[in-house]
Amino acid sequence: ARARQRRFRSSRLLKAAVPISGRRADRDRSSSSSSCSYMYGPPRPTAIATFLASDDHYPGAQTMLHSLLRQMSSRDNEGGNNSSNSSTCYYPPELIVLVTPNVSREVKDMLCPIYCTRIVDVDYVPMPRRATAPKPSSAGAGGGGDAYTIDATQNGLRVKKKSSNGGSSSRNGSNGYGRSSSGSSHVSAWDTNCGLSKLAIFTLEQYSSLLYIDADCLVVRDVSHLLLPDTSSGPGGDGDCANANANGGGGGRLGLIAAAPDIFPPDKFNAGVMLIRPSIAVYDDILSKANAGEITSYDGGDTGLLNAYYSDWFASMPSSARLPFGYNAQRFMYNCTFSKRPQYWNEGVAGDDDGKAGKGGLYVIHYSSTPKPWEELERRTNGSRDAAKGFLDAASAGAVSKTAATELDTLWEEQYRKAQIYYYENDMKNAVNRRRIEEAQRRRARDEKKNEQLLLAKRRAEDMARAQCDAAAPAVVAADTDDRNGMHSVHKTVSKRYKELRREGMNPADAMRKARSEAGLDKCYSASAASQVGRMFGLM
Repeated sequence: ARARQRRFRSSRLLKAAVPISGRRADRDRSSSSSSCSYMYGPPRPTAIATFLASDDHYPGAQTMLHSLLRQMSSRDNEGGNNSSNSSTCYYPPELIVLVTPNVSREVKDMLCPIYCTRIVDVDYVPMPRRATAPKPSSAGAGGGGDAYTIDATQNGLRVKKKSSNGGSSSRNGSNGYGRSSSGSSHVSAWDTNCGLSKLAIFTLEQYSSLLYIDADCLVVRDVSHLLLPDTSSGPGGDGDCANANANGGGGGRLGLIAAAPDIFPPDKFNAGVMLIRPSIAVYDDILSKANAGEITSYDGGDTGLLNAYYSDWFASMPSSARLPFGYNAQRFMYNCTFSKRPQYWNEGVAGDDDGKAGKGGLYVIHYSSTPKPWEELERRTNGSRDAAKGFLDAASAGAVSKTAATELDTLWEEQYRKAQIYYYENDMKNAVNRRRIEEAQRRRARDEKKNEQLLLAKRRAEDMARAQCDAAAPAVVAADTDDRNGMHSVHKTVSKRYKELRREGMNPADAMRKARSEAGLDKCYSASAASQVGRMFGLM
């Protein structure tokens, strides 16, 4: 037994002598590549974020967040996409909403905490005019022939011929790039509400990785696997296991990690769904280059600007940076193809899904075009669509009739109603909890007030007793003085009589007993001798 104890102590000493980093390295080498351990304790949290620029988009944010919560809860109930890899550390992402000053306090309270973890207030950042101003075309330079450009009109696209000096022969102030020469975007709400405020997601460095989803999206399958550090769970990583575990996938790259392609041009990504690793340095660099005019936005919004900044997304970035189209499936493609060829959507986007995360299928529907589904729902509910037909000609009325609710619109409306029910149920629960909390606070206040009153009454009683004692103190002192003076005179009488009896020849004990008896002390003090002596000298 002593030998085993010595071996045990020696093994502990040997283990303690090995540096911490060495033990971690041994542990990491012994672990498999698919289950790398965190080397520096728990990782930083991850997040799924959306952006709200005004109260008008609250129905979209409400529906998107509710659909996200439903899909994440179903993932937890099913054990997750990586339930077989039990050694992987998984922390549920936070749900955050970035809001500008245009969003009211009421909307913030309706979003948090029912739909999201926290609200993040961001400042409005306008789009720099240099970033939206068109770059001069090099076509036709040097007089080598006529230059042509494409102009957007109400009926489609029109090819225009430009003059030799670079000017356009078109009218209405167009600059030959399908946009106004003022530099504004083709969506007025982007200029008045959004700008580049959405790019504030790059500044949230407290999160190791962040998945951004636009408020006009609908999550139809769980997408939180994109944030998992395990690179085998989806297209969020690039095969670097150590960096993936330390930073949440994508190796050591900062900024954009992955995005889904746009409809046109397809070699550009759409900024409605992005996986990023926040970096303030990247955010500052984007704004600096936009203000300097080094990068411009072809659509006047954040998608065009980010594509100009990440111009190598399609050609040079790793394949993991290109998410399948199903992670940002835009309704515009559905509207353009489904009526004539449903296979484009059913098979090309949502089909051939084997049920594994990151292997294809439909995850997020993006209602990027106008009108938004909640606007269409309001029109149909209020009957404004049918009322408007009376003021239109036959062709325009027919066009309005063709814009009836599609299958995707019906899907969104169904989720919107569920989101409202979810809100009212949780609001009722919160109201009950608030009433309980308020009642507990009132009860606590009553108890505190009662305790204060009891304490005050106790203090008053103590003060009254102290005052009575102070008032009676002179009389007590006087009585005590009289008692002491009386005892002193009795003592003198007993002592005098004792001496007389001794001179008469009586022994000391009989003399003391007779002297005390004559003074009346034998009846008052029939206690022990010690008590009698003490009382005689005024000690008791």
